[in-house]
Parts: sequence; C-alpha cells; structure tokens
Amino acid sequence: MRRNILQTLFSFRYFILGSVKRELQIQCHGSLFGIVWVLLNPLSLTLVYALIFNNLMGAKLINHPEKFAYSIYLCAGLLPWNYFTSVLTRNINMFVDNANLLKKSVFPILTLPIIILLTETVNFLMALGVFSLFLIAINHFPGWVLLAIIPLLIMQQMLALGIGIFLGCFHVFFRDIGKSISIILQFWFWLTPIVYVSTILPEVAQKFLATFNPMVSLIQAYQQIILEGKLPPLAGISSELVLGIIAIMLALTTYHKLSSDIVDEL
Repeated sequence: MRRNILQTLFSFRYFILGSVKRELQIQCHGSLFGIVWVLLNPLSLTLVYALIFNNLMGAKLINHPEKFAYSIYLCAGLLPWNYFTSVLTRNINMFVDNANLLKKSVFPILTLPIIILLTETVNFLMALGVFSLFLIAINHFPGWVLLAIIPLLIMQQMLALGIGIFLGCFHVFFRDIGKSISIILQFWFWLTPIVYVSTILPEVAQKFLATFNPMVSLIQAYQQIILEGKLPPLAGISSELVLGIIAIMLALTTYHKLSSDIVDEL
C-alpha cells in the first residue's frame, strides 16, 4: 500500500509542485509588494516580541541572562507551533474545503495533503529565514547545529499530517470536529511550554505533559537548538518519531476504509 501511494505521488509530482507554486502566488496576488508581505509577517512577529518582552516587560529566563533570551525562546517555540497548527487544521478541513473539486476528481486525493504540507513548509522556512537574520543581527545565531531542526521538522510533519488526515476523514461526517479543533488547539497551546518554561510547573505536571503531549519534546528541542545552540537528547524525541509513524499509518488506513464514503458524503 505504501509503495503504491509513493509511486502515485511521484507520478503526480509536477501537479503537486505546480499547485504549491499556485498557492504561493495566490498569497501574493493583487498586492503591490508580493512576497514581501509573506516575509513581513514573521519579521513583525519577531520584532514585536523582542520589543515588548525585552524592552517593555523586561522578561528574563533563569540561567539565560542575555537581553533577548526570552524573545528567542518564545519565537523558537511559536514558529514551529504555528507551522504545526497550520498543517493540522488545513488537513482537517481539506475534504470539505475541496468538495466540488473532489467530486470531479481526476487526480489522487492524497496529493492534497502533500500540497498543503509543502506550501506551509515554504512559509515556515521563510519565517525561519527571517528569524535567523534576527539571530545573526543580535549575534546569537546557533551555527551548524541549526541543521538538527531537519529531523524535528520531519517528525512534526508526520504528526501533523497523520492527525490531520485522520480527523479530516471523520470531519466529513461529523462537522463538529472542525469547529472544536480551534478550542482543542487553544488548550494544547497552553499545555505546551512555549510562552513559559516547563520548570515553573509542579514535577507531576511536567512528567504528565512530557508523557502525553508529543509537542512538549519537539518544542523544547527547537528551543534548545536555537537558544542554547545544543543538540537535543535523542532519547527525548525518539518517541515522537514512533508516534509520527503510527499517526501516518492510522491516517492512511482510515482514508482507504472511508475514501468512497467521503466523496459520497461531500
């Protein structure tokens, strides 16, 4: 099954790449400055957090006396979190949003999550590029260790794709899933140490979140790489790889069982 899917996706690679290019063009369509707007969003986010949390609020991190430490910590968590939620929510709504297209489908439906994933990945990499320029400007660029983000990114993509496609299949039949996901993500956000450090929580809560929230290890790994310039411990993130594989397998199995009913229901 996996081999057939990969062969099919590869045979439609030009369709996928063309669709990604079209989506990126749509983001800039009708604007005078085009792609500059895409870059301005992460730039404004970085500058706002740097100004507010360092100059106005004077936020500090324990054991990190640097002036911009908290802003770096915050952005290092927010960028991958926003990327994760974008891929997840777009995939949950994928079938419903493309209902008319899928009824006349002449292409494999599973190309859609790949198009979403690649488009959001390009946006994330552009945001990461802007953030890297900020790190260089304040003399805090972590160097070659930044490449360690690549395996984290892959694990995160597998989780977002797997959960997104799995819930997207059921969202066609139960629209409450799409409406409730934004509420769930709000709780998930605050249960992930992005704006706070996990050490402020009781030890029991830290262990609970580390065990049952896969985003905790991933976000902390991003923060360790970017803020401290250190490789994250392999043992801390290996379980996320297993979870990602399970999520993808579960999503594909669910899709193959429901695919014919999904098109009828749309």
